[in-house]
Amino acid sequence: MFQNVLGQDQLVSSLREELSSGTLPRALLLYGPRYSGKMTIALELGRILNCQQPNAPWGCTCTSCNQHRLLMSPYTLLLGPRYFLDEISLSARSLEVEDREAGRYLYLRGVRKLTSRFEPILWDGDEQKIAKAGPLLESLDEELSTLAPESPLKTRELTNRLNKVNALAEKLVAVLPSDGYTVNMIRKASYWAHMTSASAKKVIILEDADRLNESARNSLLKILEEPPKDTHFILVTSRLTGIIPTLRSRLRLYLCPQRNPEREREVLQRIFRLPVQDGDGGTLAEAFEKFGPDRAGESRSRAETFLEGLLSPQGKFAMSTEVGTWLDSLSPGSRRENLRRFLGVVEQGLRDHLSLGDGGIEEAKDAVRVSAILREIDVQYQRFEQYNIPGATVVDQIFFAGTDF
Repeated sequence: MFQNVLGQDQLVSSLREELSSGTLPRALLLYGPRYSGKMTIALELGRILNCQQPNAPWGCTCTSCNQHRLLMSPYTLLLGPRYFLDEISLSARSLEVEDREAGRYLYLRGVRKLTSRFEPILWDGDEQKIAKAGPLLESLDEELSTLAPESPLKTRELTNRLNKVNALAEKLVAVLPSDGYTVNMIRKASYWAHMTSASAKKVIILEDADRLNESARNSLLKILEEPPKDTHFILVTSRLTGIIPTLRSRLRLYLCPQRNPEREREVLQRIFRLPVQDGDGGTLAEAFEKFGPDRAGESRSRAETFLEGLLSPQGKFAMSTEVGTWLDSLSPGSRRENLRRFLGVVEQGLRDHLSLGDGGIEEAKDAVRVSAILREIDVQYQRFEQYNIPGATVVDQIFFAGTDF
């Protein structure tokens, strides 16, 4: 078990012990920085809990494990937002570098992390969304069937198939709720959890759980007061402070720390087959940016220019307008991915700027201004996710947050 998890030895050891002793809680929270392997661990827990062999080896060929490897288990529900397009694009790049069975599984799992968000039970009662997603899901299933590990494809045909799937995935991302969750989804997941099952353990995984809106969070709190028998809730977050205390009190917390550079390179080389030399400083975040959707490089370039304008005393409002216009010219799915990436670069740049101060009076004033911008980034991103406000509005509000000092 956990043979597919790299660089989290201490956490894996603790989970193995709890699984062996039968003390694994039925509600837990995996937290840590993005790209640290939290979702991989959550999915592996779901597989292990239903594996029919002792010690649940990754290569197990039981029916349950075969379903889990393709993320098609009827006993696992996945909810919440994710960097879907980044992962799908990077996995496609890996397949183009080397078409191998493990690469096919990697790509299929990346796409099915998205399609699994459209389990019919979660959307029951939302006929409009179902009608919009249905044709896309059917087309995706048809294309994915040709990418099964046992299906040989010539290089050009493989590239064409990957391009079609990537384009369909981008359209499907735009159908998801803007904040990743609806209260109806949590209620439907609760109903599903209470349905009787002959022998299997049910697993509900909620990714980016800090993005739960108030209604969805309250609904989740009710079911966590007394989780149904043989049901496990696994919450995942990169922002522990976004999990309210009342929700935290119902969960056992597990830290998934940032991998060291050597382990990051190992993931890129072993999992994604991307060439990284010692000293290159290659990280998963950089790889997702480099090999992700076509606009990833443009997103970083614009973020760096915007950051320069934020930090200059005069500011450059024309530059802010240009960024907003660019964001709103993108398709809905691409806009969400690129805004997230854009704000991530800006936020990290601001934090790096804060760390360079020497404690003088001017630096103290600057720290107050930068802190206000960081707060505004969080506020505006939440507004974008919850209310789908224009990207231009998000960028303008962040820009002006730094000019009031």
